[in-house]
Amino acid sequence: DNLAYESSFERGLDISLNSPSVLTPTDKSKEAMTRGVEMLVSAVTHMNNAEMAGCSPPDCVKELAANARSAAHSTVARMAASSAVVLLKNEKHLLQLVNARKTLAISGPA
Repeated sequence: DNLAYESSFERGLDISLNSPSVLTPTDKSKEAMTRGVEMLVSAVTHMNNAEMAGCSPPDCVKELAANARSAAHSTVARMAASSAVVLLKNEKHLLQLVNARKTLAISGPA
């Protein structure tokens, strides 16, 4: 629903791929969406791969396809992933889990 969508921007969402076609234009929602756009533009500006690769588009195929992985990049990625993990407790057995299974993957919005 539109109200939930608007409030997600107010809580810090910068982009949504499942946006409704019409939003109620309130001052609060406009301010929140403007902030989201500003954050996205800032990220794109700071992370412009073509500029960082030292080439001029569209002649950047080699530079953009290069393997830029390093131990430092892997460490940062691992730290970011581990800080985003949520541990689930099944204390009241709400999740229909089988003890024989040792791996569980859950994805989706928080």
